[in-house]
Amino acid sequence: MNLDSLSFTLSQISYLVASLTKKNNKQVVADLSKLVTLHGLEADRHLLQCLFSSVDFTETSSKITAPTPQSQVLLDQCSSLLNKPSLLSSICYITDKPINNQKTLKVGPQFFQQLCKCLRLSPVQEVVFALALCHSSNEELVACSQNHLRHCVPVLVKSYIDTEGSSSQHAGGLHETTPEVLHLILSVILKSPKEVGLTNDIHTTFLNTLKKDFPKDIDFPKDIVPVVLAPLVYPEECEIAPEMSSEGAGLTGGMLDTSLSEMIRELGYGFTSSVEECRNTLLKLVGRDITSMHVSRILSVMCQQNSSFEESLNIQQPGSFNKSLEGRTWNVDVFVQALKEISPNLQWGSVIRELDNPNFVIKDRTGLCTLISALKMGLQNNGFYPETFPVDHLYRRWNNYEGQFSLIQHILKNPDVFCFLDYPCTTVSVDMLKTPPEQDSKELDNWRSLSLIELLLQLSECNNLYRPVSELFNVPMQSCPDVLVLALLQIHGSVTILRQELLTNLIPIFLGNHPNSAVILHHAWHTQTLNFKSIIMHSMAQWYTGGGGDHDQTKLSRILDVAQDLKALSMLLNAQSAQSYPFIIDLACLASRREYLKLEKWLTDKIREHGENFVMACIKFLHRRCPQLLGKTDDSLTKIPPLPTETLSTIMMCLQSCGGNFSGECQDARKH
Repeated sequence: MNLDSLSFTLSQISYLVASLTKKNNKQVVADLSKLVTLHGLEADRHLLQCLFSSVDFTETSSKITAPTPQSQVLLDQCSSLLNKPSLLSSICYITDKPINNQKTLKVGPQFFQQLCKCLRLSPVQEVVFALALCHSSNEELVACSQNHLRHCVPVLVKSYIDTEGSSSQHAGGLHETTPEVLHLILSVILKSPKEVGLTNDIHTTFLNTLKKDFPKDIDFPKDIVPVVLAPLVYPEECEIAPEMSSEGAGLTGGMLDTSLSEMIRELGYGFTSSVEECRNTLLKLVGRDITSMHVSRILSVMCQQNSSFEESLNIQQPGSFNKSLEGRTWNVDVFVQALKEISPNLQWGSVIRELDNPNFVIKDRTGLCTLISALKMGLQNNGFYPETFPVDHLYRRWNNYEGQFSLIQHILKNPDVFCFLDYPCTTVSVDMLKTPPEQDSKELDNWRSLSLIELLLQLSECNNLYRPVSELFNVPMQSCPDVLVLALLQIHGSVTILRQELLTNLIPIFLGNHPNSAVILHHAWHTQTLNFKSIIMHSMAQWYTGGGGDHDQTKLSRILDVAQDLKALSMLLNAQSAQSYPFIIDLACLASRREYLKLEKWLTDKIREHGENFVMACIKFLHRRCPQLLGKTDDSLTKIPPLPTETLSTIMMCLQSCGGNFSGECQDARKH
């Protein structure tokens, strides 16, 4: 069993890509597919990295050659990549983090020409790659991508317009793409046509052509226009307020949410100076048909633009407002009361759902207080009580994942403002713990919500959020590691990179002196839903080396005790990764001294199974544990406990018996 499952898998992928030929193509591709399916995003990205780095981008325009086996697999991967949720991040990943041997592709005027030719990109794929690389961490590549979009988007759009009503359509054009990819491209084209090189006339013609290809059908609209495309193809039917009430002047055709936000921002705190002023302003801007979307946009502004007068809000008693601060901060009471008078049936649960918008972000504690105070007052007007707070809207994955993370981050920092455990949620089961966790800490209570932890692990997979999310877990790792381990074992989501890292860092805590060590290790080892054994074994090896190669024998003894208790010794000693050899050789020597195994047979079997790599590992082990064999007298080396004579003799005998079967380099190392 591999001590580092992910690292070994990535090594396997690298080896399979390097060994790919025409003869073994079918088998190797099947093996690669199986590894990616088992290990998910990290394996998929690494496969793309290896394939991308194997391509020779120096191919000249006059040189036409058949694709190599690696290039052909990469072409297939690029085609399937368009249908994956990780499309944009994966494209950025392989260009931002190339493997060292990729030196033939340089950012410059010919970048996209080389890329498109060598990867045989279709016109749609070319645009998608350029769109994705606009999010690159390489500023030069971003500029290059933006320039290329101004060239390739007009070509793609013109091709689409020219084939209207024609039976001949250009291969790889917009006609052949999926609704999801079409949505990605249209979102950019229709939002900022001039930025991608489209004139007003072409933009209008393009939109009209789309409407002909996706006509409205009153009786069966979903059968004609895909749901993801409807707001883009028919934006007039998605306006926020198409008709204004006769009681308010309103804005013709409705107020777009961005304009509404800007207007509220300009009005400032005077907007909530009184119920009458707030009500009249809302009627003028929106009318009586105010929706949850309007309210969420206004709240998004109020959360960001606020004074530092946090004392104006009493979260525990919604409806209280410090009169001395009137006019110097938002009066949430006034805003909610004005909404109640205009739209008494406003659904505040929908307001929470609509917070998932591009403008929402929580910047500080005051913004969080403003939001939670408004939501609680509004929900009370609907007859809600704390136990029926629609907290599920906070747990679901938002499109604006950065805004969602900012909300969760400040909730965790300010548990007195909002605590997830005060509302319905699935909590981690801690009944098995001999020493129960602290019960009267709001800060730690949040970490007992399984839905919260699962959400954070999902957010860690989003661009630029891995490190911020991982830093949030420092609190439970230090204060309630046992609760966190159980939560990571009990959630049902996939084993993300952060989930593996957290478990790897947590297990050593219980290899040390912790009151719940035994129960946690047993529970983790015997968890059946997912295979965490390799993570636990990898943690043991890391703990043994101490991160700095100290190979602590006291820790090794503790690991052996735990392995025996878990009945895991044979699995530990059966590690296949070369990086694990020093650990398992030392562990086997200690186990033999305790008469848990016969060292001679184990070494012989391992040498027969792994060959020269294992022999070299044994020789290096002797150099480290018996420096006197090399005539070294360094004081730092004398701190390492000497290897017992019987153990040394057994290892030397096994090495002698295989002396003539390996390379000259190995034999030289054995002699020295």
